[in-house]
Amino acid sequence: MAGDMSIQVFSNRTGIPKSTLRFYEQKGLLKVKRRGNNRYRYYEEEQVETAKWIASLRTADISIEDIHRYMSSNTKTRHELLTKWTKELKVKRSTLDVGIKYLESSRYNKMFYLIERTSESIIWFKEEAEVGQFKDAFTRRREQLEECGFEVGDGYLTYLSGMETVQAKIGFAVIKFSSKPLPVDAFLEQMPAQSCILITFEKPIQDIKEGYEQLMQYAWQNEWYPAGSIYEWYHGDGWQDLDIVLPVFQINGEEN
Repeated sequence: MAGDMSIQVFSNRTGIPKSTLRFYEQKGLLKVKRRGNNRYRYYEEEQVETAKWIASLRTADISIEDIHRYMSSNTKTRHELLTKWTKELKVKRSTLDVGIKYLESSRYNKMFYLIERTSESIIWFKEEAEVGQFKDAFTRRREQLEECGFEVGDGYLTYLSGMETVQAKIGFAVIKFSSKPLPVDAFLEQMPAQSCILITFEKPIQDIKEGYEQLMQYAWQNEWYPAGSIYEWYHGDGWQDLDIVLPVFQINGEEN
């Protein structure tokens, strides 16, 4: 029929390879207008814009399933999808930037690591002790939570103020909540998903300041910008592993 375009002509008009057009057809994204007696594919002028839009979304790394959803949605839903995809791509871009930065900063220094941490519910208490002397507070508070029916896992410590005798928050990751209320001096906080740099600390706990100084020096030299408070992370069997952690990017659906 007059005005119909063969797949070759349509490919030339859109700049999309014929193999890709066939793939779009296979996935139900772009149906041909008709097939000739020779089974050749024919397209119409109105499909040029549609094909270019599909190709643009695929180049932007939007999935076939999401494109199907977009094309079958109303104007309001389409706008919401575009907003959602934009946020997701910004997070992905920032995550890639963090990875590149880590690789560049670690060419000659293997002491520091990059880790992606998932969101956790943390029960916190405020305590006071000398530097490196919070073991008794951790033991007492953990037993207190277990008596209340909470099942907890990893431990955390964040310094608040002081030099020798310090104020700090000690926290416990919640594995299972209890039907009983929290102790009156406890408070619950949701730690966001984060990309973090960290150093594993293996020296005596009394020398913990040295680990902080090493991590902060590394962050300063390589222009890592904090996205949260630095903290101690106690984990592994019997909390045998201690890492000093600095969040550098919060994975919360927004660009940092």
